[in-house]
Amino acid sequence: MGMRFKNPRVEKLEESVNEAIRTKLSDEEAFKVVPFDEAAVERTGYSNYSYWRSTFRAFRKNPVAMILVCIVLAILAFTFIQPYLPNQLDSFNSNINPQTGAIFRNLEPGSKVVLEDGRDFTFIMGTNELGQDLWSRLWGATRTSLLIGVAVACIEAIIGIAAGVLWGYVRQTDIIFTELYNILDNVPSSLVLILVSYMMKPSVGTLLLAMSLTRWIGMARFIRNQIIIIRDREYNLASRCLGTGTLTIIFRNLLPYLVSVIMLRMALSIPEAIASEVFITYIGLGLPAEVPSLGNLINVGRKLMLSPTLRYQLIYPTIILSVVTISFYVVGNAFSDAADPKNHINRGRPFMEENNNIILSVKDLNVKFNLRGKVLHAIRGVSLDVYKGESLAIVGESGCGKSVLNKNFIGLLDPNGFISSGEIVYYGMDDAKPQVLSSYKKDKEWLKIRGSEVSMIMQDPMTSLNPLKTIGKQIGEALELHQGLKGAKLKEAVYGILRDVGIEEPERRYKQYPHEFSGGMRQRVVIAIAIACRPKILICDEPTTALDVTIQAQILELLKELKQRYNLTIIFITHDLGVVANIADRVAVMYAGDIVEIGMVREVFYDPHHPYTWALLSSLPQLGIKGQDLYSIKGTPPNLFKEIKGDAFAPRNPQALAIDFEEQPPFFDVSPTHKARTWLLDPRAPKIDPPAYLKNIHSGI
Repeated sequence: MGMRFKNPRVEKLEESVNEAIRTKLSDEEAFKVVPFDEAAVERTGYSNYSYWRSTFRAFRKNPVAMILVCIVLAILAFTFIQPYLPNQLDSFNSNINPQTGAIFRNLEPGSKVVLEDGRDFTFIMGTNELGQDLWSRLWGATRTSLLIGVAVACIEAIIGIAAGVLWGYVRQTDIIFTELYNILDNVPSSLVLILVSYMMKPSVGTLLLAMSLTRWIGMARFIRNQIIIIRDREYNLASRCLGTGTLTIIFRNLLPYLVSVIMLRMALSIPEAIASEVFITYIGLGLPAEVPSLGNLINVGRKLMLSPTLRYQLIYPTIILSVVTISFYVVGNAFSDAADPKNHINRGRPFMEENNNIILSVKDLNVKFNLRGKVLHAIRGVSLDVYKGESLAIVGESGCGKSVLNKNFIGLLDPNGFISSGEIVYYGMDDAKPQVLSSYKKDKEWLKIRGSEVSMIMQDPMTSLNPLKTIGKQIGEALELHQGLKGAKLKEAVYGILRDVGIEEPERRYKQYPHEFSGGMRQRVVIAIAIACRPKILICDEPTTALDVTIQAQILELLKELKQRYNLTIIFITHDLGVVANIADRVAVMYAGDIVEIGMVREVFYDPHHPYTWALLSSLPQLGIKGQDLYSIKGTPPNLFKEIKGDAFAPRNPQALAIDFEEQPPFFDVSPTHKARTWLLDPRAPKIDPPAYLKNIHSGI
């Protein structure tokens, strides 16, 4: 271990490193958990807006994109607000040059020209030899080019999406479309554009046909690749098993997922189409000269570029072309990011900055079980703060201690389990001092917490409900116990709760038994029981695991709505990282009874630092690359009957350092809201990059 720190590549220790770690690695002081900076902890919670409202809300937060949107809107306004028609002829006012003023008509720059019919206007950019106002012609040309760009993008999207969906979803068509793609992709698109324009009469229709002949195949290929990624996901397979029609699956399950990539592709197609129009018109095969377009203006300006007084006729359309191209590219990327369902996380109001927003605090908690004459150390020194109003997800392999940890919050630990050290403090009581939950020994003490302050949703709704009681009775038990409601008031309260969880006809449903409900409806009943007394903390122990995947999204959406409505704090236990991205604000990664990394969802997903977090994310099947084996974590979790030395994940970690086998790492702060327990963050450690699997993290979640 001593040789480990004599590596000449290791940088000099920074002053911020704990003095105890620098001087004596075995010193107990070196391995204390670094507490959060409570004033800096913040969240951006999942919004209760609809998908599109949430998308536009996120888009508005991009200042550069908003500025460019304003510029594009201003350009569009100018294209429809012109003093003259672009092709309006006025031989009397021909060849006016605003820069020289006196060359042709003895007019001073910016002077007012009086027309024969009594109208007057200042020719800002002058006129050409036909008397056409160059200002009006510039914006008319911009309008023409924009319309061509939008039309081509729409044609490309319609044909490309239809072909791409057919190509990706119907496996029998793969060979046909692949061969067609290989043929069209090997033919230069510019050559096709030139040949079609040369063989047909120049017109807008000819130009649209020429540009659309080959462009759609690129969109089709793009859509096909995205469809292949998601077509065999469980929720789509479940829909097919339920007998859902192909078109329904395509329009409800597949295309909404592709909105962001389609918008980005179209945003890029518009400036590409405009550039193609400019190119083909510039070489004389595009639009007729009388049709104002950026291509025609640039073609005319090219002939005048050597004239010091007339070169502006090339500069202005070139500037418009550049601004439009950059604007559509940046705005398209920004809108694509905002519309991406995977990015609809971490949006909302920040946490309160006061210290009293902690609702539950766990300090150095150790939980053990007596099993077969041995002691199993299930929870090993966990420290965690849960903040009011947040959604905290706890993830990890089966057996890592997620459920055991949360059972301590509600007093449901198995009889052979006990808290050997540490404490759990609950700060949510309105009229009482903080409650030390870890000191509770009897069920009588827990009655004031369970149901009314902290409640829990179990995994399997079928086994969570009493088959001999109506659901109305089961929901009413909690209200009767904690609020003393009876008779008609009790029924009305139950009816209201059933409506809150999305169960219609509550009067009829009140009298029904659990077996008369579907799996999703039973889970709604379990949720209704859990929220009946308006608890402040709701623990969700994998509530969607036993459900059909098509129902999972509905339950998650319901939980988000209830969280907003009742200001719930949710602790979510799950294996599904997609669920984490959907519902959580923060995520804690557990391994072998300890938290190894915790941070905001976006931080942990897109900037993970602990090797175990790398392994979890790399294990997602969607991250696999064709021809490459799927990643799996080698080995098995450690034996918790034995004392663990060093980093518990070290034996399974390909990037383990020597010190990982000797000393347990402390928490290192990555940011005020993100920390990880790994020696890789020590300034003395060599730089080790995350595995290559994580490069495709956007496709996997």
